[in-house]
Amino acid sequence: QDAKETLEILDTLGDIDWLVVDHYGLNIEWENTVLAATKRIFVFDDFVNRRHNCDLLCNQSPLQVKTDYESLVPDSCDILLGLSYAPIRGQFPRLRNYALQCRRNGKQVETILITAKQFSTNLLDALARIPGSFAVDIVILPASPLRIQLEKAIRDYPFPIKLRTNTNDMASLMAQADIAIGSAGTSALERCVMGLPSIVVLGANNESEIGDILEKAGASLVLHLEDLENLEHLIGNLNKLISNQELRLQLAQHSASLIDGYGCSRLFAEIMDLRSSDGHRVGLRPVEMDDAETILKWQSHPVTRRFSRNPAIPTHSEHMNWMKGKLSDPNCVFSIIVEDAKPVGVFRLDKHEPTDSMYEISILVAPDRHRQGIAKHAVQLMNSLLPDTPKAATVLPDNKASHSLFNSSGFQWTGNKYEWWPVGSKEHNFGESHNH
Repeated sequence: QDAKETLEILDTLGDIDWLVVDHYGLNIEWENTVLAATKRIFVFDDFVNRRHNCDLLCNQSPLQVKTDYESLVPDSCDILLGLSYAPIRGQFPRLRNYALQCRRNGKQVETILITAKQFSTNLLDALARIPGSFAVDIVILPASPLRIQLEKAIRDYPFPIKLRTNTNDMASLMAQADIAIGSAGTSALERCVMGLPSIVVLGANNESEIGDILEKAGASLVLHLEDLENLEHLIGNLNKLISNQELRLQLAQHSASLIDGYGCSRLFAEIMDLRSSDGHRVGLRPVEMDDAETILKWQSHPVTRRFSRNPAIPTHSEHMNWMKGKLSDPNCVFSIIVEDAKPVGVFRLDKHEPTDSMYEISILVAPDRHRQGIAKHAVQLMNSLLPDTPKAATVLPDNKASHSLFNSSGFQWTGNKYEWWPVGSKEHNFGESHNH
């Protein structure tokens, strides 16, 4: 019945390119019913336990592999897996670089953010017994049953406490905080995007998966709900995080390397129907260590070396060390360019210094796929991935193809490099007026 009612609504909307489905109870039967009203279906899935008739499926769990869906989706379905596709709100990646720079400053803990759903005043009692000069921000829902209790209790502690409700800008609070105590789930991933050293408190049974992932990655300390009742245990864990600067730096780096927050942009890029000259769909996906040999093959090609700053071919060990460094660098956005899911190139954005406002572009298309419009589509996808971020490209004088690429992709030549600025920025507006 639900599918039929949905179909009636869809029929009133005209042509629909994509129908996005996110519901635990819907499966192939529902999708088959509404398929007549849409060109394609995009499914968000958390549990690998039912069949789907869809063109695109996303499961943000890093524990799943594509073969898990072998008999559950059509062979033509593109499957997106892992935290790189987690749909994080845009406010977090926008403040990510500022937050990561704050972590590197290595200052003492001055602000503690508490967002745990299962809050206990034992957290405040434990903090009161730890030496230090810090303030505490507590974020709760307006209708939280703890609100009245907390409003009375916060007056009794030796450090300043702000009780916040109706908070719409969590990214700013996380950027300003030095450590956090919070729940698992999406908020834990948001803290990772911001590189915020945290203690995760696991409540519901379905939170254990994300807790295991964070703990194994060295991205967070993990407590269970019952640990909140053990005051001495709490004091020990909180004191370890507050007093150990090196531990905080490690947690910040590991958590920021786990997820960059550009999941929404990657998902948007997946539904952009960009095609190479011979009709293949062009897309981007995150680089994995398994791509190392393919990238080395492309890097070693004479055409690639001809237009590289360093013409020497890297050795295998040099390349592997370079790959590991890039994959663990939170200031590097590293993507494989694909045609119909087949790797055909690499697109990388690097910040050489954390304080740099601009990413440097490096792009490489497999030599046998040159002159197919792939690089131009990759630049378009990368600009949609980071629409608010300035970018620059240095091109050797003889590399006519790259000069043509950036000239035709909205970049401005500054005399020694190409620059791209977000629409509306003063630099973009100046370039537009200067070009005209």
